[in-house]
Amino acid sequence: MSKDAALPAPPAAGKKGKLILIVVVLLVVLLGAAGGYIMMARSKHAGADKEEPKKVEKKVRVFAPLEPFTVNLRAVTHEQFLQIGLVFEVIKVATPLIRGKVLLILTSKSGEDLATSEGKALLAAELLATVRNIVGGPAPAANPKAEGHGEQPVADRGITDVHFSSFIIQ
Repeated sequence: MSKDAALPAPPAAGKKGKLILIVVVLLVVLLGAAGGYIMMARSKHAGADKEEPKKVEKKVRVFAPLEPFTVNLRAVTHEQFLQIGLVFEVIKVATPLIRGKVLLILTSKSGEDLATSEGKALLAAELLATVRNIVGGPAPAANPKAEGHGEQPVADRGITDVHFSSFIIQ
């Protein structure tokens, strides 16, 4: 027997070249897919960093004007009258009860009490605390009378502010 017949024939050079070419093409495709995935993930992450501006919900401000009050003020030196128009920023209103409480507060004041800016601010704070108490909201911290009564603040469910629409002391 001859030595040439016993040895297997070496693989053709073309088969090895095709196998290497297939492996290289697969590596290129896999690397391209991985690169594309990374780029997409980065762009999504960058988009998440640029959060859209949050939409600020504006609550509709509701104003509840009360009919003007004309009251006699507490006399110190001479008789004085106060004519005042009030507008409350509200969510809900119990108008008859509010008018009654406001009337009691106004008639307890003197012209001297209301002559200064501080006096008007204290009146506004007292009115606000009283009306919030009626509708179930918290008393403002700036009102010293409300702090002493141990009122616990609760969620503001009603009056948000008070404004003077007219203020005449005569």
